[in-house]
Amino acid sequence: MINETYIRESVFSDLISIHKISESSLKNSWSLKSFEEDFNNMFSKYFSLIYKNEVIGFLSSRIVIDEVTITNIGILEKFRGNHLSKTLLNNLFSLYKNFNFFLEVRESNVIAISLYKSLGFLEISKRYSYYKNPTENAIIMKKF
Repeated sequence: MINETYIRESVFSDLISIHKISESSLKNSWSLKSFEEDFNNMFSKYFSLIYKNEVIGFLSSRIVIDEVTITNIGILEKFRGNHLSKTLLNNLFSLYKNFNFFLEVRESNVIAISLYKSLGFLEISKRYSYYKNPTENAIIMKKF
């Protein structure tokens, strides 16, 4: 199955699927309106992971000069555990060689933190009480 997936730059019609994936993956998902506004931001880049003509995962980012900030990443629940987030991230790294990459992650999200560390991200800072519902610190990570 994994061999049958591919990544492409997202199109506007992907946003409904992206929002559904986000809602099922993240405790504080962005609204559909927020995704639409961000998608139309000149600095934003979205990538969709496709399987059998269905969006099963996505990665959103903002690119400014030589820095990429990963703003969201999500995989449909039934496809998790197949290293697809890693596939999306490696695709981004290959497109933006020699860029610095940043992201923030909930302190309790040990699976994501482990993935990011395995890809060369380092913890550089914390934002205290950054997340709500529940209130939680954000760990800021950077890949040089």
